[in-house]
Amino acid sequence: MTGHGRIRGGRPQALRIMDAMRQRSRDTIAVDDASLTLPRVIARPTLADLREALLWLVVIAGVLNFGATMFSQSSVSTQTVWAKGAKDVPAALLLALLAYEVVKRRSLANRRDLRRLTAAVAALAAYMALSALAIASPAAGDAVSAQYYLVYPLLAVGLAAVPLSAQQVDRFLRLFIALGVLESLLAIPDALAVFAHTYYSFYYHGTLFNRAVGTLGNPNNLGLFLGLCLIIAASNAARLPAAVRVASIALMVVGIMLTLSKTAPIALAVSLFFLTYGPPRRRAMLEVGAIAAALVVAYAAVVIRSGLTAPPVASAPVAAATAGSTGGRSSSQGASGGSQPASPATTAPVASAVGNRGQTGRAALDQWTSSPKAFLVGSGFATLADVGSGGKLDERVVDNMALGLALEGGVLGLALVGLVIIAALWPLIRAGARDPLVDIARAYSLFFLLYTPVAVNLRLFPVALFFWVILGLGLATVGRGSSAAPGAG
Repeated sequence: MTGHGRIRGGRPQALRIMDAMRQRSRDTIAVDDASLTLPRVIARPTLADLREALLWLVVIAGVLNFGATMFSQSSVSTQTVWAKGAKDVPAALLLALLAYEVVKRRSLANRRDLRRLTAAVAALAAYMALSALAIASPAAGDAVSAQYYLVYPLLAVGLAAVPLSAQQVDRFLRLFIALGVLESLLAIPDALAVFAHTYYSFYYHGTLFNRAVGTLGNPNNLGLFLGLCLIIAASNAARLPAAVRVASIALMVVGIMLTLSKTAPIALAVSLFFLTYGPPRRRAMLEVGAIAAALVVAYAAVVIRSGLTAPPVASAPVAAATAGSTGGRSSSQGASGGSQPASPATTAPVASAVGNRGQTGRAALDQWTSSPKAFLVGSGFATLADVGSGGKLDERVVDNMALGLALEGGVLGLALVGLVIIAALWPLIRAGARDPLVDIARAYSLFFLLYTPVAVNLRLFPVALFFWVILGLGLATVGRGSSAAPGAG
């Protein structure tokens, strides 16, 4: 140190301190700008404000998309392709905004992990394009597959490259918990068949019940969504009061129970155990309690199945059901064309509370292995989403994601989709420092992927979209040190 506070070989110490204070002020403005008043947002919206608004719209529109099916027995397959496409308008707008910001900021320059993920998506896109040209499959059907396998992963890239601010993340996580509580509340009258008798109806000792679906369209969709909300609540990343958090977790566990999904409580127990491993001890008791509750739910689901009987309308073919990738309910009409279930005295026991997956699995396996060409390159990425002459979208259910991908793209397509998922998960797996968002992304990835043997969950709207959104938020945290200051609009 020399006279007048000068550091040898450098700038005056006072100027260095002032520079540091100005930088800290800029960072604080960048982070806190999104938390300014609503009148400011309306009068002078920034790109960060627009980005957050679109993200909220994506989630809310996705969760409520099939709400009408709670009160109607009509199948969502009766919607036109355009009506189905409308549900993705918010996501398309968000992706366009993120792409603009990524190019403007050159956000991928210092993110090798995101460049690898983008390259994996590009390789899959090229393969899907070649498949569409070679097989001459319906363009609208290929577009549906591109939405799930290409657009949603690119949305994760954009969210990782242009991170949300800390305040925006808090609000976004609280939104999920609030919607999870709402869906769990709706699940109670839904399960009691207050709204309508559906494809998921059954009798339990003479009383009519539904498998709860809420506004998500089918039980798997609701189970996958509530699993995400439960993981967020258990992680305490949203920083809710303890009483609110515990009450929310308890209610959402009830919601998952009412779906009667066997996979959901098992996957939840495994993912919450994974989430618990390593966090501070003050969170351990809450999460251990959630795991115990999930195990009780799994046991109860097995016991309840012994008393289930179903009306004849529940015996509709499962090979061409619309209750899978669309997230909707199938039409429930009896032999006479009416909408009321038969008397419980005339019903037969149900082999499984979740449907006959063996039938669709065997049919898909037979078709995939029917020829060397089908085994290697599949039957085209419109196989699970054909569009008829009337412009209606007929999405078939395989109830096994790996088999569904093999049926569409063969071994090569299955490998390329797997490469995209691995490219997204690898940075999260390698992340050394523990962070709530990284923990949530890891735990929900485990929960989500445990569903792949029993559902085409990468084609389930909106949970497939939410899966990639959560991965994007986790990847943004992983790259925080090498990316631009979050929240800058």
